[in-house]
Amino acid sequence: MSTRQCLFCLGDSSSSVSVEHIVPESLGNTTLVLPRGFVCDKCNNYFARKVEAPFLNSPAILAMRHLQGVGNKRGRIPGMDVVLDNGMAGRLERRPRSPIPFSL
Repeated sequence: MSTRQCLFCLGDSSSSVSVEHIVPESLGNTTLVLPRGFVCDKCNNYFARKVEAPFLNSPAILAMRHLQGVGNKRGRIPGMDVVLDNGMAGRLERRPRSPIPFSL
């Protein structure tokens, strides 16, 4: 097996098993990936936890994903917190396979 070098830490990544998604899977990407070994598992996990997760869980991105119907890896579209006319808090949930695609 040839030695591969991680793009980020420059360490040996030839035994890495994960692929790096150039655009996160939670934004609908399933095809834009770097092959195994371009990024080591440690760096891949770090970026997933410390960079992608805070970004993907930010209120603005969750709202955009909700409004655009962009599901996560499992296809779940995030809900969106709203304030109703009467001042009460609510949450919109998208249910694409339901006859009523939104619920409150």
